[in-house]
Amino acid sequence: MNEFWQKIKQDRKQSEKTLKEISEKTKINITYLENIENGDFSSMDPTYMRLFIKAYANEIGADYKELIKNTPLFKKEDKKITKNVIDSKNKKSEKKKLNISVNDHSNKLLKTIVIIILIIFIIVVINRIANKNKKIPQEAKKVTKEIVVEEPSNQKTDENENKTNDIKKNSLNETINVFQFPIHLEIFPDNNLVYRLDIKNKPPKEELILKNKNHYLTIDSPFHLTIYNASQCLLKIDKKIIPIKPNIDNFEFSISDSGNFVIE
Repeated sequence: MNEFWQKIKQDRKQSEKTLKEISEKTKINITYLENIENGDFSSMDPTYMRLFIKAYANEIGADYKELIKNTPLFKKEDKKITKNVIDSKNKKSEKKKLNISVNDHSNKLLKTIVIIILIIFIIVVINRIANKNKKIPQEAKKVTKEIVVEEPSNQKTDENENKTNDIKKNSLNETINVFQFPIHLEIFPDNNLVYRLDIKNKPPKEELILKNKNHYLTIDSPFHLTIYNASQCLLKIDKKIIPIKPNIDNFEFSISDSGNFVIE
């Protein structure tokens, strides 16, 4: 037992509350309460340990956030979450670079094909002129006309490409959920939950939600939200249901300054 948890145990004794009384009131197995006071979290599930530590802290009047900071299990979990977020952002950046590279390659290939076609066309026309020396003035006019005709064709191709790109952009924008601040969140849990809320320019906040007790939040600036054991809840943003895959452990998403909704 380290000094921090030894002091927590002494604080609990000074409050004249026994582990048995806390166990009966919170419905938490006394073995888990003993493990908390011993600083032993090796055999405990992270999701439920948050609930247990929260309930224990409330009973003895301790600072829940201070207890969480001194729990090695959650320090490892926070590092893992941070690493996953960074990896996800790196993958998105690499995907964007790949798409840009593919598009550039396709444009260069198309331009090369057009140039080759024009060169072949010019060579054919020159050969016809050489074979008809008596009709050089007339053939020269035809060559000029035929070459001029190709220019509008290229313009039409460019216009068609622009229209196609515009259609793709519009269809992409339609698939992105955009919200306006202030944003109203509703969480309907089927079981006890813990969520972590990171609001821009504000310290992070962790909150316990009890089973079957609806939770409402109003947020007026960009944020990142993590819901632990999220498959056991229903999530709404501005009265719109956000689908959550079944049996998912943690559900993370963020809303940017422009109101764009992104699942991490």
